[in-house]
Amino acid sequence: MKQVVSFILLFVFSICYGNDPLVAQTRKERQKGKEKKIVREQAVDLLLKEQQVAAERAALKELYWVLGGEDWRAKENWLSDRPVEEWYGVKRNYDNGKLSIYLGANGLKGVLSGAIFRLKTLEVLNLCNNEITGSMPTDIGECTALRQLSLNGNRLTGEIPVGIGKLENLVTLDLSRN
Repeated sequence: MKQVVSFILLFVFSICYGNDPLVAQTRKERQKGKEKKIVREQAVDLLLKEQQVAAERAALKELYWVLGGEDWRAKENWLSDRPVEEWYGVKRNYDNGKLSIYLGANGLKGVLSGAIFRLKTLEVLNLCNNEITGSMPTDIGECTALRQLSLNGNRLTGEIPVGIGKLENLVTLDLSRN
């Protein structure tokens, strides 16, 4: 009697846990489905990252051209094919992928474009002690990751855009001496 019960238990166990070819096939199909889903998710992540990098490059190039990049004191690798974090004054936080731009006292001249503020990856923007003129772009409220904004020591005029109130992550704001 013990042998019969043991055989039945072993038989049920083998059917439930993989000795049955149908169960094994079903497991393989599930695993393939999971693998395909992972590959799809990785492809989407890669595409989004490529779009992010393209947007960063475009905004940084516009910043260069509208603020007289040809005459900047330091401009190593700007407009090159090098990764943007190798361009002078541009850093990337590899923990969160966010960008920081440090171009203080670098001879920037002109009217600040709103393109830089449309970047969702910009965390720090320090353009202090330059000759930036005009008013602050109204697009500033779109820069939701911005934690630090230093535009002090420039020639900015006009009102502070209301959009600045949307910057929930903003910790440091310096607009003095404008």
